[in-house]
Amino acid sequence: MLLRTHFVFAAFLGLLGFYFGFGGGIFIICILFGSLLPDIDTKTSSLGRWIVFRPFQVAFAHRGITHSLLFLGILSLAFWYILPQGLLGFVIGYGSHLFLDLLTIKGIPLFWPVTQKFGGFCRTGRTFDKVLFVVSSLGCLIVGVVIVVGYF
Repeated sequence: MLLRTHFVFAAFLGLLGFYFGFGGGIFIICILFGSLLPDIDTKTSSLGRWIVFRPFQVAFAHRGITHSLLFLGILSLAFWYILPQGLLGFVIGYGSHLFLDLLTIKGIPLFWPVTQKFGGFCRTGRTFDKVLFVVSSLGCLIVGVVIVVGYF
């Protein structure tokens, strides 16, 4: 999936969570951050451009360890120590990224270090990706309006 699809899908999940009382700003920020983090293994990603992530790009291939449940678990433990109130948001965001990449034909090694990739039916940047982006955007708009109207 494209960055925009990951981001908007995570924003939709964050707004839904906010609507149902799972948290506020930290919750949504952690979801958005988590949705972008798995792609630190490539220089072209929004977070991967930062020099601090260069060791990941040298050591690991794209859609490798960073796209696994093991890495999610390790990062979740670290996140729990650093910002425990944002842990749920982070796990949802990171998990949403893995879920969306599971839908692609390229797939991901979900159970790394087992290198077998699990994948789906869609191609990145093609019709399903675009439809999911539009539907998630509309979902954000609708939930956002419901939240704003609910406050008045």
